[in-house]
Amino acid sequence: MAWWRFEADLDYPGRNFERSALFGAGVLAEDEREELLAHWRREFERAYGPNFFHCAGPGKFLHGTAARHAHFRWADLPRALLVKWTLERRRRARRPRDAALRLRPAIMPSSPSSTRPAMPVTGIVP
Repeated sequence: MAWWRFEADLDYPGRNFERSALFGAGVLAEDEREELLAHWRREFERAYGPNFFHCAGPGKFLHGTAARHAHFRWADLPRALLVKWTLERRRRARRPRDAALRLRPAIMPSSPSSTRPAMPVTGIVP
């Protein structure tokens, strides 16, 4: 606390937000920054693990989105990193589905009067 009061050019952010304030201000050494990024990434990925829960006090256990949000606050994960990693995670999750949609041929609907099955659309005109 004394460093914040007498030496820092930053306002004291509060006991639970010191790391993200130092990170955001860019005052950490490169090795400290990398170590903190690795820690935050581990905590971020852990929150998406199976059966993840967050203990919010005696007898109060959170699950799902509420647990993740509480855990991210507890870990002092900066919002910019949270947004970035969440978007990356969504893109990774979407990739297999997108690839499957690109590989699957579109099927032409058959007309109600037609007894012939619909032909796949290949994009090649005869």
